[in-house]
Amino acid sequence: MIRIQKRTLLWSSLFAIAIAVLITLLVLIGLGYLALPASPPKQVTISEVEWTIVQGTTSHGIGWFGPSPFYYGENAGFPRTEPTGGTFNLPWSPQNFDTVSHNVCAVTIGNSGFSIGSPHPALPNTVPPGDDGGQFEFPINVPGSASGNYTLQLTINAISC
Repeated sequence: MIRIQKRTLLWSSLFAIAIAVLITLLVLIGLGYLALPASPPKQVTISEVEWTIVQGTTSHGIGWFGPSPFYYGENAGFPRTEPTGGTFNLPWSPQNFDTVSHNVCAVTIGNSGFSIGSPHPALPNTVPPGDDGGQFEFPINVPGSASGNYTLQLTINAISC
């Protein structure tokens, strides 16, 4: 009769348990119950937004939509952090200080790699005279390769549609 030493039996048992645990983990990974933690997405910080409006002036010498340039800073929720490769909506509520309607023709962004999606409402769009011209939303696409802090530079064209 062959006698197995206690030491060999112990190591064989530990090896069998380790193999069973390994196989169980591989099965759970294969079924999707276990996954390695993903690294957090890269983010950029938008420190402020600089708006420039290409516009005419009223009979009183002020811009149709007010002073230009103007800035969104702490009063408008900036700085803010956005994921790279994502999109966020940037609102603008124009006030038409003239006595006649004016069009918002187009919007462009001066930051390399950033782009603007389809604005809501679509452009060109007419802003009636008075204080409340409604609200625009400009989807800002953040490039996947961006990193660091940015001052977004947007230009509103209200002259040539």
